[in-house]
Amino acid sequence: MNARYEIRVQGLLGPMLRTALADLQCVAVARRTTIRGHLSIDELDDLLTRLDERGIELERVCYQDGGGDRGPGEQSPEPDEGTDPAPRR
Repeated sequence: MNARYEIRVQGLLGPMLRTALADLQCVAVARRTTIRGHLSIDELDDLLTRLDERGIELERVCYQDGGGDRGPGEQSPEPDEGTDPAPRR
């Protein structure tokens, strides 16, 4: 079963790594890269291992199930730096 994850790392990913992550959305803002997509737990583990082997520093991993509900200890994604949050009413 795949779940939606958001993984934030320090730095920018090189072209070869971005190509390897073609099935995932990669957004770079202010010397950070956010990787988003649906992954199985094995795919997530493989991705985190690949990032670690390349010396990429992990900032956080957020899990979001299909219904958008979060369990205990799970964080809601924060907006990327440089983006305007939605206006409050």
